[in-house]
Amino acid sequence: MTSLRSDAARSRARILDAARAVPSETLRLNDLARDTGLGVGTVYRHFPTVISLLEALNEDALVELEELSRGVTESASPATAFVELVQRGTELQISRDGLRDVLISDDVSPETRRLRDSFRRSATIGLQAAIAEGRIRPDVSMEQIQRLVCGVEYAVRLGEGKDRALMLEIMLAGLELRPR
Repeated sequence: MTSLRSDAARSRARILDAARAVPSETLRLNDLARDTGLGVGTVYRHFPTVISLLEALNEDALVELEELSRGVTESASPATAFVELVQRGTELQISRDGLRDVLISDDVSPETRRLRDSFRRSATIGLQAAIAEGRIRPDVSMEQIQRLVCGVEYAVRLGEGKDRALMLEIMLAGLELRPR
């Protein structure tokens, strides 16, 4: 991103701060303009869409996921590293409002798409390495794991976070290959 003038950087920071206080499902750019005291045009210049705003709010989380996923195949135990990736990804998705939307939206910036596609590719390769290690069940795909993560995120939000650790533990245990 090109460097912003100091007033533009302050406006961007105000928009991001205000957006963090609003659930992503109810986030509206016009409301942010009113809440920040900025012009609607200013908000739209920085973030033409809600998803572009969610991208900015979650860029660091996506970078973290992409880096973790690349490390799975380099690990001495891809299965352990893969489980850690799924655990961290779920924790991020629960704690970072809007991350799920960034991970599944078709309407993202080229940079976000590149990061997300790299994350998905590396995670899929990591899953295959974890399966080859014999500790992760071979009948699960990354698409299924992503749906499980979304389900756990939803369940945790319904329970107001009280059973977060239990839900995460149950999901992770389900990934492990169990002798029958």
